[in-house]
Amino acid sequence: EWITNGTGSSSVATSEYSDRNLKTSLESAGFTVNETLWDFYGENGQGRGTGGSGQAADWSLNENPWSEVEAACGDSFADYSDAAVMIISRTGGEGADVPREMSRYDGTADEHYLELSSTEKEILRGIQDAGFEKTVVIINAGNAMEMSFLDEEDLGVDAVLWVGGTGYNGVEEVGKLLSGEVNPSGHLVDTYVNDSFSSPAMQNFGD
Repeated sequence: EWITNGTGSSSVATSEYSDRNLKTSLESAGFTVNETLWDFYGENGQGRGTGGSGQAADWSLNENPWSEVEAACGDSFADYSDAAVMIISRTGGEGADVPREMSRYDGTADEHYLELSSTEKEILRGIQDAGFEKTVVIINAGNAMEMSFLDEEDLGVDAVLWVGGTGYNGVEEVGKLLSGEVNPSGHLVDTYVNDSFSSPAMQNFGD
């Protein structure tokens, strides 16, 4: 589920978007994608929450536990062990602040929306245990994520690429960025911190 745009007064014609996804982008750049894993997520993806405001808001991440991923796809990993690419997606936009705690949205009270969840960290540890040579994380989000996970050696992240909402066509270029055909040399104007709560603004926004 690729983030193409933010919430609020923006939209992308997703019904016409089915021929543009991360898999086709990688394959166009010369990579081979694990079909077993891709199909597993297509069949078992629970749908990421789309945000919103008030009690009806849904900020759930709905990530599959590593144990389920490994049980369904583990036999295929050896054929693709040169690199694992993990996508961390977060929605956001006008109308509501993202949650300061995730207990209502399949997480815990000591986790917030702009950090990796315990399930996402579990997946990164599983990738290491499965013997992948490199782990690349793509942050597919409009919000500035908390990046302290890069200091956790047991997660084994080798590279991080930020790719915001890509609109209708932008995902087609991601494969070129990963292959080196295009140099992702932009300098962000945002600061991605190790601890989001180190910012005074984090103490004062609503829910």
